[in-house]
Amino acid sequence: MEEVQTISPKQKRTEFLIGFLISFGITGLMFGIILLVEFFGLNLTMEADGYLIFIDALTVSGGLMLLFYLLTLLTNEGSLDIITYSIKLVWYTTFHRSLRNVKLAKNYTEYRLEKKRKDHKELGFLALGGAPYLLVGLILLIPYYILVR
Repeated sequence: MEEVQTISPKQKRTEFLIGFLISFGITGLMFGIILLVEFFGLNLTMEADGYLIFIDALTVSGGLMLLFYLLTLLTNEGSLDIITYSIKLVWYTTFHRSLRNVKLAKNYTEYRLEKKRKDHKELGFLALGGAPYLLVGLILLIPYYILVR
């Protein structure tokens, strides 16, 4: 039998904080890349379109991080298990002599049960890392639509 490791609450908080800081930094990096692409790639001027460029970069980077969190949430629930099982099955039948020597479940039902037994990490820090960017972008969008439009 496999030994179950217990994680202390302090270690969980530390992992969550590190994950939050990393996701916040990655969202900031996406913000910077989007800002540069819109400024240099679309030949927009900072005087005329600076406010809109800033809003776009904030909302898109925060929205992408929230969508990435939703994708990981769905995959942890097993929405893409049939695809991964099919790809593994095709790979192993193509490149291995015998499926008996491979650690793959006999059928899809057993594969799903094995995946459900595994402990999935909480990835809420992804949503919390992107939410401030999205919120600030949406808050800045309100005066834009009231004053400019």
